[in-house]
Amino acid sequence: MAGCVSSLRYSQHAGASALTALQRQVLAVAASYVGTPYCKGGVREKCFDCSGYVQTVFAAVGIYLPRTTLQQSHAGHQIPPEQLQAADVVFFRFSGQKPSIHVGIYAGDGTLYHASETRGVIREQLWGTYLEHAIMQCRRVLPKQGDIFR
Repeated sequence: MAGCVSSLRYSQHAGASALTALQRQVLAVAASYVGTPYCKGGVREKCFDCSGYVQTVFAAVGIYLPRTTLQQSHAGHQIPPEQLQAADVVFFRFSGQKPSIHVGIYAGDGTLYHASETRGVIREQLWGTYLEHAIMQCRRVLPKQGDIFR
């Protein structure tokens, strides 16, 4: 998979009114889970892992994504980071004893919702942090306006 890491920091300051109704729904659902604890394999409101969180958020608005980060990394279409919009998904690769893939939901204004192993579901800064340096891929999973769900 091609990476989307860049040394540039992108800031999109589009107001909430510039968001589509579907983007606003995704962000509202994502925000509603802030504070939910992390647990490996978690896909319920009492605890989430990163891909379970993303899957649950999108399912709540009628977008059904696969369960694992690897499967989710093939959903929708790839975009460069400078085109990130609210409700796009961002995948990260962290090195360590076992390289792992992590996923979160771009919230706009340079921030990301994700299920952190140490802090549970949070919203935190993306650009200029450890997250920016670990970006592996960015994907748009929401349909374009006017697309019909089948």
